[in-house]
Amino acid sequence: MPAPPLLVLSLSAWWRAFAGHAWPSLANSRLFQRTKHVATAVSNKSSETLEITKYQSHDGKYAPTAVLLGWVGCEIKHLRKYAAVYKSLRINTVCGIMPASYVFHPSSRPATEYSKFVLDTLAADPYLYKGGLILSPFSNGGCFAFRSMVTLLNSTEHFKKLKDAVVAFVCDSAPCYMTIPAGSKALCASLRVVNPILRGVVFISFAVCTLLISFWGKQTPTAFWNAMQTWHLGKQVHEIYFVSDADELLDLPRLQSLVEKRISEFSSENNPPIQLVLFPGSPHVRHLQTYPDKDALRSMLALACHNSKSS
Repeated sequence: MPAPPLLVLSLSAWWRAFAGHAWPSLANSRLFQRTKHVATAVSNKSSETLEITKYQSHDGKYAPTAVLLGWVGCEIKHLRKYAAVYKSLRINTVCGIMPASYVFHPSSRPATEYSKFVLDTLAADPYLYKGGLILSPFSNGGCFAFRSMVTLLNSTEHFKKLKDAVVAFVCDSAPCYMTIPAGSKALCASLRVVNPILRGVVFISFAVCTLLISFWGKQTPTAFWNAMQTWHLGKQVHEIYFVSDADELLDLPRLQSLVEKRISEFSSENNPPIQLVLFPGSPHVRHLQTYPDKDALRSMLALACHNSKSS
């Protein structure tokens, strides 16, 4: 539904105060003609690919970069729809999907290697980090990559400049508390399993594997949840969690408790806010499809956070 005129005027004024220019309209085709982006792709030895789009600024300023980390079962065409919103707001985008085999691997090493690939790509190009970084994981597949990125950002001197550049964390449909039913559903979605008998086989196999990998420690549901509760990249990071009451994979009360805990530990009057935004009736990672106008707002919030840091 179209936004009420008063809301549009309020958001437009708010945007101008932060960004210093008029609120760009997604429906304005002239904006796309004036905005120039250059798209490239970067691959590593494991044939994992990042799709990068950079905004070509004519005023010498660096644009922010949104790093979109896809969910299990995601395809790059899905992330392009989200990237289009950021690009319309003159934000660079880096789109990547960590392989499902890394998400469900008993060791954290594959996820660490993938995250290092993403961070190395960002560190190699000043145009991708000097304007600020917006880290945006989708579902637990994206959060697994994000978790490994946090570890590297906090422990590797080479990535300190990237850590200092992070200004926003925009989390979509996550983190999900990893129960065996939720994990098996995600795996079935990744494998495109629809047959009830095969889904039962996946459920049993996933349950057995979960019990076996619990001996490794770092990849257990409890360890993952604790990591998402306690991560920290600095006082400058604005956190936004986009959730739904109709998400079958998300335990909303648990996530609300997680956000409340993070607010009590990391939020203050002098720090950017930590927010949970509810999209009623929206399926898992389908907020853009259900509420296309509201998803534009998420990008504006992230960019406003960048401009708050720069001002």
